[in-house]
Amino acid sequence: MPLDIVKKCKNCSNFNVGCVKKLQLEYANLKIKKYMDNQDQKAEVNMDVGSETHAQNVTVNLMEHSVKENDDGIAILTENRPTSEYSPVKYYWFYRVDNDGQSTWRGFSVADSRALEIAFNSSDLNENTLVPTDGGRYDVNIIGRIRMPVYWSEKPTNVRRCSWFYCNTDGRYVPYAEAVAEKLEVEYQHGMATGEWHRRLILPNNELVVMHGPGVMVHFLQNSVDSFSGSPLFNFGKTVYRNPPKIGVTGDQTQKIDHLVFLVHGAGEYRHQKERLQSMTRPRVVKRGAVESEIEDTEPSSIDHLLLLCHGVGSACDMRMRPVEAVVDDFRKTSMQLLQSHYKNSCDSGLVGRVEVLPISWHSSLHSGETGVDKRLANVTLDSIPWLRNFTNDTVLDVLFYTSPVFGQTIIDTVCKELNRIYGLFKKRNPDFRGGVSLGGHSLGSVILYDLLGHQIPEASASNGSTEKNYVQECAGTGQPMFKYPKLEFCPEAMFALGSPIAIFECVRGVEMLGKDFCLPTCGKFFNIFHPYDPIAYRIEPMINPELRQIKPYLIPHHKGRKRMHLELKETMARVGADIKQKLVESIKSTWFSMWKTAPPPTDQLEKVVEEEMEKEELNDECKEDVTQDKEATPEMLGRLNSGRRIDYVLQEAPFEMINEYLFAMTSHVCYWESADTILLILREVYASMRVQPDCCVPQNNLTVQRTRIVTTDGMVASTLDSPSTSRGSPC
Repeated sequence: MPLDIVKKCKNCSNFNVGCVKKLQLEYANLKIKKYMDNQDQKAEVNMDVGSETHAQNVTVNLMEHSVKENDDGIAILTENRPTSEYSPVKYYWFYRVDNDGQSTWRGFSVADSRALEIAFNSSDLNENTLVPTDGGRYDVNIIGRIRMPVYWSEKPTNVRRCSWFYCNTDGRYVPYAEAVAEKLEVEYQHGMATGEWHRRLILPNNELVVMHGPGVMVHFLQNSVDSFSGSPLFNFGKTVYRNPPKIGVTGDQTQKIDHLVFLVHGAGEYRHQKERLQSMTRPRVVKRGAVESEIEDTEPSSIDHLLLLCHGVGSACDMRMRPVEAVVDDFRKTSMQLLQSHYKNSCDSGLVGRVEVLPISWHSSLHSGETGVDKRLANVTLDSIPWLRNFTNDTVLDVLFYTSPVFGQTIIDTVCKELNRIYGLFKKRNPDFRGGVSLGGHSLGSVILYDLLGHQIPEASASNGSTEKNYVQECAGTGQPMFKYPKLEFCPEAMFALGSPIAIFECVRGVEMLGKDFCLPTCGKFFNIFHPYDPIAYRIEPMINPELRQIKPYLIPHHKGRKRMHLELKETMARVGADIKQKLVESIKSTWFSMWKTAPPPTDQLEKVVEEEMEKEELNDECKEDVTQDKEATPEMLGRLNSGRRIDYVLQEAPFEMINEYLFAMTSHVCYWESADTILLILREVYASMRVQPDCCVPQNNLTVQRTRIVTTDGMVASTLDSPSTSRGSPC
């Protein structure tokens, strides 16, 4: 019986690593004390088996383990196995990111962590010590443990010097507070020096960390319960009866009661609560040192070009209602991924660094308390449908404000001031920068930049082209409100208009034709990039030359070098035409029955109609392509706006977007921030001016930009419905 007790002890028995040979135990007056975690109670068990004493000689050899008893008679397991020599922990620096009420910790790059650690250990460290990180876009105060943006206003985030982590339910490693990490390190050092493990460390929040060995450490949460205490597994808050209970009713209500309905939680609720409880009570894995997956990649220190992006109407820039700083951050990350995939050889040789992308924000200045715009709007806004009215006041009305002489001047001054401020600050923080500057504007932001660049006064030697426009002659006169345009402190090399309504603004102002000689005085290149379904975008080439109306916009190549989407669809339909035809027939049958509630026509008739329509569509596409290919735009036709090159550039739509153009109209207007095709076009133009060409037309498969990708067993790649269009960087 005592042998059984020893076997059941979880802390002092492991017979898998040793062998039982001889054990000398006396049954008489044997006392076993049981130690309970986080409790002061100690249960004492008196196991008297009689007055007769029996002795048995058995030897237990646990090899790597030995059991010893402390003053209280509590068994403590000590591992005497040889351990490697203790080495100090390596520290990494992390910063906190708050999104939608949830906080996550992200690690600085290796270079940034090294710079922060050097500054932390420096003798010159003081409360004003700032270390630039994230390519110089953020500064970290070492003493204050905060991370602050340099070029825009944002709430500072916390910074932590980390060495110990625990794995969260989502698989991410969360760093411990610095004080807790120090205690864990002391405990770990003690275990490495003495070989004593299975020691328990109670954290300030009453949670428990148990170190079973150098590589096995577990964190028990506070709400973890054992089989002896704690709340029941499920508590729905309702009593569920197997048989309907008796319900007391009055006599006059008897005739009114038709039947009773009891709603009972099903198995789905049971399973959901069970999984949730298991995830809450499951111990967390503790790790010493950072995980490589939590560390960000180091950005190249060399900056080749500066790109300033101006947002459009409203404070939100995409369907996730993110500000311009957030979407520009994704834009920058995608650009660095594309440089690694399309300019890999140049990056490895040091010829190519990176393009710095910074946001230009003007919305907050317009809607600040100084202008009084929001106060006036609140006084006249109706109380009904408040969400829609607030959205209209915050976004759509920005267009009207820009056409106003008073508020339009405020917008122009704010944008020009921000451009000069950020450019000057960037040059100050990067004194060795010798690259060029380009501007990009989305929606109304492109109109603002277009008007600002159109009213710059060039140097006499650089004067080229004309800024004159041909207006429609009317009695009331034409033109735009008279603004006083400030001067930019730099001359941009190119301007990229994304989803731009510049052409419709010019039409509203009464401009009939821009002409071949029209150009932006201080900007030699202009690109009008749009999605084919964008309802806000308009072409500009027909305003340069009416003949260009018959020529389609330049089709932007896919970032993987693929063919046009409709050509790929034709090839796919040729390979699996029978399956597609069958699916179309089944879809027609289902639609027919749901709409008319009658039997659909015979299958052979439907197949014949589908084949005829498919052939007719192919012939129409071929005819359109033949007409388009007969005409090509020449530099003489395109004029000076983009130095004789094409101006209008159209993205490729995704196959599922072709199902319904109206369904994807609004999302197409904000797709440019995540469009790998758009970003690659900008990168090609930037590095073409530096005479650096991409490696090849088709990049390496292992370095392509993708967000949702499923590889089937036969090696085929399938896109999911939640993947964005090809113009947004996803595989088709």
